[in-house]
Formats: sequence, structure tokens, C-alpha cells
Amino acid sequence: MRTWTYSSHDDYVEKQCVRWNAKRDGFSNSVFYAEHVIDLPRPSPKTILCNGVRNDHEINAFVDLFPKCSVVGTDIATSSELIRQCDFSSLPDDLVNFGAIYSNSLDHAIDARATLAHWSSRLAPAGWLCVVVPTVGDPTCWDPTMFSPGDIASMLPTAGLRLLRSFMWDPRGAEHASDLEVTHAVKTTAT
Repeated sequence: MRTWTYSSHDDYVEKQCVRWNAKRDGFSNSVFYAEHVIDLPRPSPKTILCNGVRNDHEINAFVDLFPKCSVVGTDIATSSELIRQCDFSSLPDDLVNFGAIYSNSLDHAIDARATLAHWSSRLAPAGWLCVVVPTVGDPTCWDPTMFSPGDIASMLPTAGLRLLRSFMWDPRGAEHASDLEVTHAVKTTAT
């Protein structure tokens, strides 16, 4: 895992908000990700938290896929009433006890290891986590954490999570080189 260094947490928030504003209205791959990488245990959880959603696309995808679930989205900036504005590395106290947490934005975390542990603390007992991360590229001020295959799996035990499966995936199809790693885990400890 390689990381970008910021001068302060405020510098981090500023850079993430600038990047959010530049991308906010664009198409979100999250809809495609949700439809192709989510394999929630049955019965489906009652609540799903999506971290780093940018716009309503991801929330709507989960509502369509799991109509009986309550879906909450978070992002560092927002233009939607459906999204809670917050730093997903320190979620508000009322965002707890989720049956599932999904994110394809962990590469935006200032401290991925601490963020993963924080998300685990917001899962219900036996709650389920799905994280999609890039494994190609160098960290930048907008994408401060870049992962190597297996990095997420190595962080799970200290976060109170057990690996269910991890695989390389490319949204363009199997004929393309995979540069995204999908990790599914389940909460094993009370935090």
C-alpha cells in the first residue's frame, strides 16, 4: 500500500472536495460495480451503508437491487438530500449497526487502515463488507491510497473482519487485465 502525505487533515478535506466538485455530475461506475460485484448473504440485510457515493447513482442502484433495504450514502461533499455529508473516516455517531457496508472509494481515505477499522465498528454483528479498490497507479492528492493485490485482506483481522473472498475484476470484462480488487468480508468481533 502506497500513500500520499498531506500537510494537515484540512488539506486532505480541501483536496477531496475539489476533486468531488470536478466529478460530481459525471457518470458513476458505482452502479455497474454494485450490479456486478455485490453478492450479499441471504437474507439481505435491512440496512446498507455506501461510503463515498458522490451522487445518487450508487444509492439508487442499491435501492433497485435490494428494495427491502434502507440505503444510506455518505460523501465528503454533496448536492443531494439522499447523501449524508461527512468524512467517511469518522462517520457521525448515528450511522451504526449496518447489515452491509459497500465502498469503491477506500483509495480516497487519508488512512485506509484506520478507516477500514472504523467501518467495521459501524457494522452489525456478522455484518458484511464489500470494498473495491484500484491496484494500478500511484497515490495523488485526490486518490491518496493505492493498493497492491492482497493489501485489504491483510488489514481485515486487525479491523475485526474475516475474509470471505477476494478477486481481481475489470468492469470491461474478463478479456481485459484486471486492475480492481474486490474484497468481501464479514465482521467477527464486537467493536
